[in-house]
Formats: sequence, C-alpha cells, structure tokens
Amino acid sequence: QYVFGVMIINTNDMSPALSAGDGVLYYRLTDRYHINDVVVYEVDNTLKVGRIAAQAGDEVSFTQEGGLLINGHPPEKEVPYLTYPHSSGPNFPYKVPTGTYFILNDYREERLDSRYYGALPINQIKGKISTLLRVRGI
Repeated sequence: QYVFGVMIINTNDMSPALSAGDGVLYYRLTDRYHINDVVVYEVDNTLKVGRIAAQAGDEVSFTQEGGLLINGHPPEKEVPYLTYPHSSGPNFPYKVPTGTYFILNDYREERLDSRYYGALPINQIKGKISTLLRVRGI
C-alpha cells in the first residue's frame, strides 16, 4: 500500500476549503481521525472528500434554523452554510455507532454525505488530507 494517495477534487462539495480543480495528497497509513479532519472516503465505489463532524458515541442533531448540533452544542468550528438533514437519510437525533465517523461536506447544500449515508465505518475512510495543491488558472 502506498503512503500517500493523490486526488483531484471534481466538485465544490467542500467549498470554500476545497474547490473543483484542486489537487490533494492524503495520508493513507492512519486509522486515527479527529473532529475537523478532512478525509477521503469511499461510497458506492466513488472517492469523496468530507470533514469529520462527529465520532462514535456523539449525538448529531439540527436546529429548525439550519444549525448543526453535536451532543446538543454547536461545533467549535462551523462553516457559513445552513445544515439540514437529508429527507432520505437516517433519523435525527442520530447516535454515531462504534467504529464509525459522521462526515459532512463543508458546502452543506450538497447533502450526499453522512446526512444521507449515515455514519461511515473506518474501513471506508481512505486517508486524511495533508496537502492542498491549488493548480487552477495555470
């Protein structure tokens, strides 16, 4: 297995942190992830990028005004977008199961993240982004 993976971002799901056309290096030899880590994960044979919002044992919920709550409190670092659940996703409040992480897009209008898939098992997380390669406009 390689130490690093390389990926070109092809959506704006992580805007403003990452945009379509950005390249990233991600560290593949870890199984320790923390809140706010930006990770590469796989669902439906597709690599995606998201930010870890909650970990095993945490309770995820939302306010009616579009606020994200983790264990009843807003996260320390929050993105400037409203956050609502996906109509076809898990029921909220949602308790994150053991061995999984709740991963959200930074651009919260795009809801195909853990609000749709539920928390993701650690074996679907391929690595933590370590380097951003901004190559647009060359």
